Amino acid sequence: MYPRVEYGDIVCSYRKKYKGPFKYLITRLVLFFTTAWWMKEPTSKVYHAEIAIKNISESEFKVATMEPPKYRYKDRGYERRVIFRLKDKPKVFKVYMEAYVVSSLGRKYDFLRILLLVLNWIFRTSYFTDHYKNGHRDICSEAVARPYYRMRHPCSAEHPDSTTPDDVYDYCRLSGNFDTIYDGEL
Repeated sequence: MYPRVEYGDIVCSYRKKYKGPFKYLITRLVLFFTTAWWMKEPTSKVYHAEIAIKNISESEFKVATMEPPKYRYKDRGYERRVIFRLKDKPKVFKVYMEAYVVSSLGRKYDFLRILLLVLNWIFRTSYFTDHYKNGHRDICSEAVARPYYRMRHPCSAEHPDSTTPDDVYDYCRLSGNFDTIYDGEL
């Protein structure tokens, strides 16, 4: 039996079977370049982050996701996912999350941000992502971190502009501010 998701739960996706060479390459790059090698951190376990919206059935739920080419709704299964829930939600949490998601729908994915994360990784800094912002474009982890950061309940130790899926996963797992409501790691 799977748990019911609530609006605003954070969903992180573990490594999975790849659907074609492009997805394989992107996933491998994200996993490799979001690892802080200079801190001897193990390779990232997650490659994607998104916001849960609602359950569709016992085994599926709807998410708001920033996947190429744009921010949109998608259906997901529980397989290979970990779901975190903020412990002490403010009263306006759901209203704020709904407003953020609806206002973000259709925004374009920031492919250049992946290159900047690679530069951060090479030079052991967050300078490149801190000093460059391509309008209202984001990558998946930034689209998750931004509303939490604005509500003063961060889901990453990094600023949203420098957040990776691994940062979200590590912070939610270790901070004590989030409960793990489901972990489907195989």
